[in-house]
Amino acid sequence: MIAANLELDVDFLVNRKLQRNTEKYPAKPNALEVSADLELEDKIVAYRAARNWALWDNAKDVAIAIAVEAARLLEVYQWREPEEVLANAESAEELKDELADVIIYGYVLAQSLNLNVDELIDRKLEKNNLKYPVKKSRDNKEKYNDL
Repeated sequence: MIAANLELDVDFLVNRKLQRNTEKYPAKPNALEVSADLELEDKIVAYRAARNWALWDNAKDVAIAIAVEAARLLEVYQWREPEEVLANAESAEELKDELADVIIYGYVLAQSLNLNVDELIDRKLEKNNLKYPVKKSRDNKEKYNDL
């Protein structure tokens, strides 16, 4: 939702973050590099596999990592108005990187639990459609139990 609100391309953000991380954390010699032809989820899997990071991909630790990265995302906004963040090139880059980290760890958590991200999102959208019917929730920010 943050990416959509800011009109940011999630695939672009994650790909850019994976590229930056590849430079920061190069794979071991002879490890397979991430192919540009892969789907986003497969790129994340390949990136982590090349570094053998699956050793630490248990659900608890990845959930903690999501919370830490989400806190870093919040930190970008701390003491600033949203417009200020986007107007400043450095903070806008930081925002994009932290958002990409949250998304990447979301994919990693789903993988570690053998869950399909697309199915999870479809399922949640269906539940939200029931909680927030358009007739009651359009132009209304109230929580579903207050509609």
